Amino acid sequence: SDQIVETNSCADTRNRTEQYPHCGRCSQCFDRRFAMLAAGLENYDPDDAYAVPLISGPRNEVRDREIALSYVRNALNYEVFEPVDLQNTYPSVLDAVGYLELPPDVGLSQVHGLLQRHGKAVASVMRTKAPSAGQAVPGSLPALFGQAQREPRLAPASTLKTVASSRDKTF
Repeated sequence: SDQIVETNSCADTRNRTEQYPHCGRCSQCFDRRFAMLAAGLENYDPDDAYAVPLISGPRNEVRDREIALSYVRNALNYEVFEPVDLQNTYPSVLDAVGYLELPPDVGLSQVHGLLQRHGKAVASVMRTKAPSAGQAVPGSLPALFGQAQREPRLAPASTLKTVASSRDKTF
């Protein structure tokens, strides 16, 4: 764990600095930071190493806001998706399953399990580490996500019932 600070997974290598080795805006930074927070390793991956901190950093650019919201929305869908939902919503997942050299149903189940664990980790961070939307920094991920939850959005037909029941959970 003490070597985490020596690693980097940020995709924005051109704008990396010694002060901010991570941009905090790309999906790789999201993956890294959500994983560290979910694993309880935030002390080894300090918030101030990110130009835009995951939870408290304001996201002023439209592109940054949409990347952040899309990341969380997808993860929360993965948390409640069944394998059939995954297959129907993302049919290209079957291409990846073909490379696992497993029976298709077993491969789909393994990919589903991986994505479901990812979704649960992201949901756990949003539920336990993020302040409520009303207490969050304006423009930060919790504030944006809280606002987005109040706005109507379309969901895959097979998950309408599941998504509606998951909205009862508070973040």
